[in-house]
Amino acid sequence: MKKGLFFVVVSVLLTLVGCEPPVKPVITLQPTDLVLNIGQTHGLVATITPEGTEAQITWQSSQAEVATVDANGVVTALGVGTTTIIASGTDMEPAQCIVTVRDNSIILSLDSIQLIPYDTCRLTAELPAWDSISQITWASDNEDVATVDQNGLITAVAEGIATITVSAEGLKSAQCFVNVAPIPSSFPRKYLMEHFTGDQCGYCPYGMYSMVEYSQMTSTPCIWVSHHYGYNNDEYTIPESAKIGNTCGVQGAPNMAMNRTKITGTTIAFHPGYLVEDGMAETIASKCDTMAEASMKIEHTYDAATRELNVTVKGLVGNPDTKEYLLTVLIKENGLIGKQSDYNGYSFKSGGFKEFIHPRVVRDVLCSDPLGDKIAVENQAYNKSYTFTLPEAWVAENCGIVAYITPTTKKPIINAEETPLVAGTTGGEEYAPFGLTQVNAPTNASKLKFDNLTLNKPSNDKLELQLIASTATRSELFGPMKLVVTLEFNTPESVLPVDTLQFVAGDELNTFSAGTVNLVEQTYGGSNMVYYLSASLEEEVWQLCHGWRIKSGKFLMDSNGGFHTTGNLYNGKYFSITCTLPESTAVSAKKVTFNQEHIENIMRNGKFVISIDDIEYDIQ
Repeated sequence: MKKGLFFVVVSVLLTLVGCEPPVKPVITLQPTDLVLNIGQTHGLVATITPEGTEAQITWQSSQAEVATVDANGVVTALGVGTTTIIASGTDMEPAQCIVTVRDNSIILSLDSIQLIPYDTCRLTAELPAWDSISQITWASDNEDVATVDQNGLITAVAEGIATITVSAEGLKSAQCFVNVAPIPSSFPRKYLMEHFTGDQCGYCPYGMYSMVEYSQMTSTPCIWVSHHYGYNNDEYTIPESAKIGNTCGVQGAPNMAMNRTKITGTTIAFHPGYLVEDGMAETIASKCDTMAEASMKIEHTYDAATRELNVTVKGLVGNPDTKEYLLTVLIKENGLIGKQSDYNGYSFKSGGFKEFIHPRVVRDVLCSDPLGDKIAVENQAYNKSYTFTLPEAWVAENCGIVAYITPTTKKPIINAEETPLVAGTTGGEEYAPFGLTQVNAPTNASKLKFDNLTLNKPSNDKLELQLIASTATRSELFGPMKLVVTLEFNTPESVLPVDTLQFVAGDELNTFSAGTVNLVEQTYGGSNMVYYLSASLEEEVWQLCHGWRIKSGKFLMDSNGGFHTTGNLYNGKYFSITCTLPESTAVSAKKVTFNQEHIENIMRNGKFVISIDDIEYDIQ
């Protein structure tokens, strides 16, 4: 080979080798994805290739509020979110790590609470959404003040401050600060309304509606129970109610006791009609203290499968010297459907309901004595437990537990409490007393009957018909029923036309009234009467009167001299009165002239007789 050619080849080879471009360093990170909890740290490992390359790495976070990174690649999680950690250097390909930061805090239902000794409060702990397996632990830093079980139930022990901590491995713990105050000297009160009724008591619906009206017009926290006692026993009467009624001085129905306090008169029992009188709510509030000397709390469990009920009643006493109380615990049921007499129907004997909603009926008393079991007070606290199996016929969702305490003297009620038997229900409290199906009155009772009829002619253009039912009198409180129909003519002639006439009625007490009466009107099912309540708080007496209400009506005089009266009552009911002349004495004229000198009214042998021109007509 020629020497010149060799040098050319060598030169070319050397040139080719020397022209190969240098390799650019690359950064890699481990890991490339990272999940941290707030507060956690983690170091990223950066590797540069080719090996041996010396370079300065710069660290950066795209969302510094989520996580930061220091000069050594240590990531610190700060807030919930996602950020990108970037590692870069001069003349180097950068690398990234996606960091997700999540909240690992345990959330407590309360962060502070104030209790008094023996009170309990259950805390709930919520784990992070991503954590469904962690086991939490509860602890109190001062069990002499408050304890906590592993279900989060705090029990106050004594005055002081304690911190309840809930924790779990890998999670941020949470705390609740408990301040236990001293036992107060008084507590909020709930009043007990004890209602005495019966399904054969025709006036008792009025008493029930009065109690409903009272409960709507007062802010007084009242607990209502109904004892079927005071009239005749019915299917809901129990011996325990009778004993309670006797203690309250109940001698009839409707009747009631408010907190077993003397509201009127000399007895603790009074008529529910008192409740809706002007100023009575204020009177009751003034006689029943707004605060009680003891508190009450009902704790219970109910097994729907076995129908077993376990009840514990507990509370605190403001007076350290108190050693004993009487405790009564009962079960009431709402919405019971049964018959109910109602004297506000067509007549005293026929009115009533086949189906009536009986509310808040006392079904059983859990105590050995309905006037209360003795319970000891220790360290200003009391508690007592009962077990009861609910009968199959009772609707558990309509039942409620009622408890109240009295001093050993049995009255008055110190405090009362209630709770639905089935958690999450109302205990059937939405069931108000109401007539569902009215009893159909006999045919002969569908028309109003009167034993005295009188025709008067006060003026030339008016004729007055009076019908009196003295047999409808019911006790000394009720006077005779009287219907006064006044017929007005278009002309002042002394002639009663054979025609159908509209009538109006008087609004005197105990009369049928077609006009507006500025008194108390009861318009509940089956009622077509107005109740007039009058009372004197000074004398502590009351009187109940009533009158029938007619909304509109017609009077028809026929060609035979008889008449037919029809009308509509305010409750939508209809009445009809017919008086006819026997055919043998029928008046042939189509018009009958009523002149004072030619007509007189005669009651003979219990029959109404009208005399026209000295001819007597027997009106049946």
